[in-house]
Amino acid sequence: MIKSVKSPGKAIWTQWFRYNARKGELEYSRQRGNYKEGDKAGCNTALGYGKLHFQGKKYTTRRVIWEMFYGPVPDGYDTGSVSPYHSDDNPEKLFLWSKKDQIGHIPTPDGKSYRKFYIGEYREIIKERTKMRTILGLINNNQ
Repeated sequence: MIKSVKSPGKAIWTQWFRYNARKGELEYSRQRGNYKEGDKAGCNTALGYGKLHFQGKKYTTRRVIWEMFYGPVPDGYDTGSVSPYHSDDNPEKLFLWSKKDQIGHIPTPDGKSYRKFYIGEYREIIKERTKMRTILGLINNNQ
């Protein structure tokens, strides 16, 4: 598909971090400096985006989570979330997008291919995923 950029990669990310689905955040999976295993990794910016420092470089928590679950982020692409909340880095809500052509790519459930969409369509994607969760019984809309 597209060339990937150099980054620590899935093997390194999964050694140092894990995604806690219950809390919805990235955690350390081993002790690192002043941080213990299970501590939240990184911090939130003033706008709520998660950032962390690793080996002298800055990474967004979305990028780390994307690479842990789906592989490297290609050159010219960035990670985004269909959630309206900046701090929501749930892997199911992440997508790749290109600033150049304003096209996003959402991984299929098997993680091997992508569905393209225009960035303006993200609200429809949220509705679609909410509908699927309702059908599966993960969300109760009758509350």
